[in-house]
Amino acid sequence: MIRIFVALIISVVVTGILFIMAAMSGGMCHCMDAMFNLFPYGTIVTMRTSWEDTGLLLTFAQFPVYTILVLITPAKRWKVVVAIALLVIHVVFAVWGLRVHKGPRYFSSSSQ
Repeated sequence: MIRIFVALIISVVVTGILFIMAAMSGGMCHCMDAMFNLFPYGTIVTMRTSWEDTGLLLTFAQFPVYTILVLITPAKRWKVVVAIALLVIHVVFAVWGLRVHKGPRYFSSSSQ
């Protein structure tokens, strides 16, 4: 039990640090790229709807939920599977969020 509590505290602290770093990075370029890359679920909800509170909740709950999912998985082999699945889902949502936010011209392979 103490292991889960310590891991949650660490994930909350890391989430706060990453949020501040992403906000500072976004402020320097006036873009949302870092937020979409690190916190895709909350940023998609915030940017595409008027549910700012829900988006902020998703943003700050994302990494603690990842931590809980990996910690409650019983076998080491399944932990790896869960971690890879979380990574794939995270990347898919980050790319989708950037694609919707930036538009199709940002991701086109042809140069004009």
